[in-house]
Amino acid sequence: MKLTEWSDRKNNRLTSSEPFNATIGVFDGIHLGHQRLLHRLAEYGEKSLVVTFRNNPKEVLRPELFGGHLISWNEKLRRLEALKVDEVLWIDFSPEFATMTADVFLETLQKLYSLRNLVLGWNFRLGRHPGLGVDDLEQIFKNGSIEVIDPVFYQQVPVSSSEVRKAVHNGHLSLAARLLGRPYRLEVPEAEYVSGGFWAPRKAWNQVLPKPGKYPIFAGQKSVLTVEKDGLFWESPLGPVAKEIIFEE
Repeated sequence: MKLTEWSDRKNNRLTSSEPFNATIGVFDGIHLGHQRLLHRLAEYGEKSLVVTFRNNPKEVLRPELFGGHLISWNEKLRRLEALKVDEVLWIDFSPEFATMTADVFLETLQKLYSLRNLVLGWNFRLGRHPGLGVDDLEQIFKNGSIEVIDPVFYQQVPVSSSEVRKAVHNGHLSLAARLLGRPYRLEVPEAEYVSGGFWAPRKAWNQVLPKPGKYPIFAGQKSVLTVEKDGLFWESPLGPVAKEIIFEE
């Protein structure tokens, strides 16, 4: 899978003569709805492009409301590659980038890639609030068609990053796993070994954390994670710290 940075491609005017089918989004969590969309993108049988963000736009626009990522950047890339994405065009979202209008962004993207089709989620909007919906984008995207993927439902609720985020935050890790199609994971930051296990302060984690409580996990071995207001502690013998924590369902 090829990894390309937006500003590098744009500033160097690197264009592609090969036709691409593309999708655009944050893809936080790569939940079941994202997976259906990405499977459909692969079914087109040509080069597939995912346009996504290295950070979450909410971190820049509404930092007070941003509670962390659902997935680490490295895990996101691994899962995109497993879903047969040919190229990821990533954007380092910034206040400067936020000034670009949706129509200019899409027109620029069309110039950089020979886009044939766009595959978008049912709730997709492009640009600053309220943004442009699919009907608006069809007036701009002249080179091909736009396909909208219907939502995936779990217990009559559309699967979305917001629903996954809410489930994790409320400590409903089994529900989060159902929405993601896999157990929820945390990438472990630098941690300190204390009596009986590892501890890392809350500020060291950049992913969504469950509410205070005790949770069964796997971190190199079966263990228990204690989430406290000021940090996280998990039982472990002395040794190398695990790279990730996997919540058991």
